[in-house]
Amino acid sequence: MPKLNSFNPLLTQSENGVTARDITLQALLTEKGKPVEQGLTWRVFSPIPGSDGKLPLLATSEGGSAAFQLIPGDYFVNVSFGRAGATRKIRIPESGTAENQMLVLDAGA
Repeated sequence: MPKLNSFNPLLTQSENGVTARDITLQALLTEKGKPVEQGLTWRVFSPIPGSDGKLPLLATSEGGSAAFQLIPGDYFVNVSFGRAGATRKIRIPESGTAENQMLVLDAGA
């Protein structure tokens, strides 16, 4: 199955030929909880506002954990689970591997 953002060539190769890196995102209800398996909505945004002043949406995914291919650089990642949500700025390095990211929703009892 192709990556969810493979439809957008700008996400997989930059103008200077830098190739995208794989990154996996997981969400937890609490800091010591287990990863949420379903019901999540992931959104990846560019940190540079568009002409309308809003951050451009680059990729989305629904379900549990998400895997994206992103060119090196900075991004804002948002995950929502019902009314709970979390946003984090992530950096995809130019060399080496991108660390898998865990976002805590702080939605547990």
